[in-house]
Amino acid sequence: MKKHIWLALCLSIAMLFVANISLAYTGGSGIAGTPHDLSLSGGGAAYGDTVEQTTAGKNRICIYCHAPHNTVKLADAAGINYIPLWNHAVTVQTYVMYSNGTEIPSDASHKSTAMELLASKSRPGGVSRLCLSCHDGTVSTNSYGFYNATSKNNGNTKVSGTAYEIGGNGSLANHHPIGFDYVSVQVTDDEIAPVGTTMTTNVKISDLLWQGNMECTTCHDVHNTKNPGAEKFLWKSDAGSEFCMTCHLKKK
Repeated sequence: MKKHIWLALCLSIAMLFVANISLAYTGGSGIAGTPHDLSLSGGGAAYGDTVEQTTAGKNRICIYCHAPHNTVKLADAAGINYIPLWNHAVTVQTYVMYSNGTEIPSDASHKSTAMELLASKSRPGGVSRLCLSCHDGTVSTNSYGFYNATSKNNGNTKVSGTAYEIGGNGSLANHHPIGFDYVSVQVTDDEIAPVGTTMTTNVKISDLLWQGNMECTTCHDVHNTKNPGAEKFLWKSDAGSEFCMTCHLKKK
């Protein structure tokens, strides 16, 4: 009897190990298996739609964000002018943008030009707001499909209250600033790298700006296809803070 219990325990541990291995992924290996894969075999399975995953029997990955036909129209996109065959409900949230506080020291090195540029804004750029349409916690991750009204919202699974929430409660004030003109900051701060600086192989900072602005995609490759970094979704590994210090010249 004890032998059977021991064997069952070993088998359970082995199954858990295999399950964890199956969800492991590396930088540049593609979207399958990552937290942006909401299929049953993906790292974000809990945020997918049960109808899509099982009842319909399709269990797709791309459908939550993209579809080939009848997707969101620009006129319905909450002011976003970039809709890459977008198939997900778009956040209408406005935000308190980045701030490092009001008691800024007189030393100019502590001044945030990015904060000043964002002072008149209530939203980052459109590409960042597509990311925030899941990550700010106001829209269901499985709110997708625009062919008819009944398929637009297939559940109420949100990232609110989790480690995935960015901009929760309408606040980006304590997150790295996004939505600002990079060059305008760089020319006033000699500790910010020029846009021609190499981020990783064949990729410069300028390649990762969106209409010249620092946005979510400046740091993150959301499809995990071109980033060689050991950390998932990052354009470069942050081992030894090398990712941070690619833009922030703090070693000199």
